[in-house]
Amino acid sequence: MEWKPLSHREYCALACICMLAFILVFQHAVQHEHPLSWDVWYHLRISRQVASGDLLWDAGSFGPEGRPHLYPPLFHVITAFLFRAGIPLETVARGMAPLVFTGTILALYLFVQSVWNRPTALAACFFASVSPALLDRGAAYTPESLSFIFLFCGFYFFFKHRWVISGVCGGLIILTHGITSITFFSVLLMAALCDMCIVKQSDWKGVIIICVVALIIGSPWLVRSFPVFIPRGFSYPLSYYPQRLGVIQVVLALLGGVFLSKDEKSLFIVAFAFPLLVLSQWSPSLPYRFVEFLVFPVCILAGIFIESMHLSYWKSCAVGVLFLMAFTQGFWSIEQYAPVVSEEEITAFTWAGSLSVSGYTIMSEGTAAPLIAYFSHTPPVKGAYQFGAPAITERNEDVRQFYTEYPDELFSTYNVFLVYYGAEERAYASVPPLDAVYATGNTAFFHR
Repeated sequence: MEWKPLSHREYCALACICMLAFILVFQHAVQHEHPLSWDVWYHLRISRQVASGDLLWDAGSFGPEGRPHLYPPLFHVITAFLFRAGIPLETVARGMAPLVFTGTILALYLFVQSVWNRPTALAACFFASVSPALLDRGAAYTPESLSFIFLFCGFYFFFKHRWVISGVCGGLIILTHGITSITFFSVLLMAALCDMCIVKQSDWKGVIIICVVALIIGSPWLVRSFPVFIPRGFSYPLSYYPQRLGVIQVVLALLGGVFLSKDEKSLFIVAFAFPLLVLSQWSPSLPYRFVEFLVFPVCILAGIFIESMHLSYWKSCAVGVLFLMAFTQGFWSIEQYAPVVSEEEITAFTWAGSLSVSGYTIMSEGTAAPLIAYFSHTPPVKGAYQFGAPAITERNEDVRQFYTEYPDELFSTYNVFLVYYGAEERAYASVPPLDAVYATGNTAFFHR
């Protein structure tokens, strides 16, 4: 498809959608003093460590011995670069989240308009910008949110038959986020299979080139630090999908499926949606996370339906009502978000950092662990991210035993210096029979 300049109306529509996407996320950067999401604190702590020159070993979020980094490095390298440039880490997270989310919408537009057309792309981008699941990711500054941009750039160049550039995008995905890597290669393989079986033409050569280039670029991470674990997770019931993806988006996507045919672009949308639907139910690793990627084919299908309506005045009014309903659900969902850390906890964890000793750990359950690691600069026993931790089952059992029996041997096993007693610990454990060295509200620290 040859690029033609945007008309004034198309330019204004795209600008408005990008402004909407930016503002929906940016409002929380202004409204809240701290970044949203739980896992952002793990990523900020890792980025701080990368800024200090440690790219391979995570000594600060898992104690006492540390572990290899669990995540690919690109996101943390970019964040560390901004940090070294003098921008505080929390400011990086709050400022970059709306920019990256807007970049995702632009990358989606680039891809959809090149494969379908601009009206479809504009409608798809609007529905994506107000989808609850995508706003959930967009509000959090994490590797996944950055990987969305690489994902659609990779798809764009795939359709342009620019195999090497698409492979470079695939390599950047490998260096950014694991589940996005699974999505990227699953969709390309499914698309090539559909083309071969239905339209009797094959892009296997291109897919192989993409895979080879991507694996070469991602090989430093894959060879050195590939995680030898499969994090488990749950799957949402199908009845919950409209709540996550957007009720209007799902209904219109089902209607949009009627307008698909056997051409290459229709088969691609099938290849995009089908593996993600399967993975979101039966993936051996974190199936619920694939719902966040299912947003995109659903929104594209919704855009296909809107474009097929050949809008008259009354149809335009009806579509406007649908847009408003979709926006209302997305806005209501993001308004529920708030930082997971309180000022009381920040004060407590910062105090613990001023008292803790190098080489020792803080005992806590998993919820507070990434916050403790970030604010106290001291590794928690359970790990800021449990996935991939050495002997994690045994460690979980030890932590639970610790808070019920407080055996002396576990103090020495994990070099425990302070014991945290917060909301999660209070839910099942009695007050530790130790010396209280800090207590305020619902947070407390104990020392033997």
